[in-house]
Amino acid sequence: MRDTCGYSYLYWTSSGRGYETGYYINASAGFALTHTWSLFFTTTSGPELRDHSGIAPWGGRSWSATGTLDGGGQSGSASGTVFLNNGGICVSKGPVAN
Repeated sequence: MRDTCGYSYLYWTSSGRGYETGYYINASAGFALTHTWSLFFTTTSGPELRDHSGIAPWGGRSWSATGTLDGGGQSGSASGTVFLNNGGICVSKGPVAN
């Protein structure tokens, strides 16, 4: 996401197979209603996809999700769109984890 919206992230957790992803929306941008959120990983078991799309916490400006991969994580990227209460849209094009 760009600075006017906030920021998004993807990083590995200590297990080497786990990850955490999410976003934070700046107060000036509004608050999130729903989002699409897709993750692509390259792992020791091959490519893995995860979908965390859904409804955002009501009135919230932040959201996060965690998960575990079947194989050991080698690299990952996230992309998503956040739909705001004021009709605005924030787009995230790739926080990465290596």
